[in-house]
Amino acid sequence: MIAIPAVGGIPDSTWGLQDPITSIRSCDTTVYNALKNEAYIHFYTFPEGSSSRPLGTCADDLLLAIKDLLSENDKLPIHFAAYSTGGIVLKFTITRATSDLANQFHSVAFFGVPRTSPRELKNNLN
Repeated sequence: MIAIPAVGGIPDSTWGLQDPITSIRSCDTTVYNALKNEAYIHFYTFPEGSSSRPLGTCADDLLLAIKDLLSENDKLPIHFAAYSTGGIVLKFTITRATSDLANQFHSVAFFGVPRTSPRELKNNLN
């Protein structure tokens, strides 16, 4: 599973793993511990400065990260969880993936992804 925060977001605070200020774990650790023993979970972090870059560039970065993750096991099924603008970036990433790579994408869960018009998306893509 690849968990994608909002562009410029912090995965730990986005997914409730640990409060960055108090260092208190805030998620249900029983569920998290069960998942981490059964599946590989990668918490993606956008490169520094991504919040001021075009979403299309962020999508290219994510696509490269996915390819790097798969370099060790290129037949691994991939499930995504995306939050906020990370969901928009994931949508762009999926459209840019080759068919061989896209065939490994098994499921997507979007949380709080903003609704935007196709015109707004096109303007932010590049």
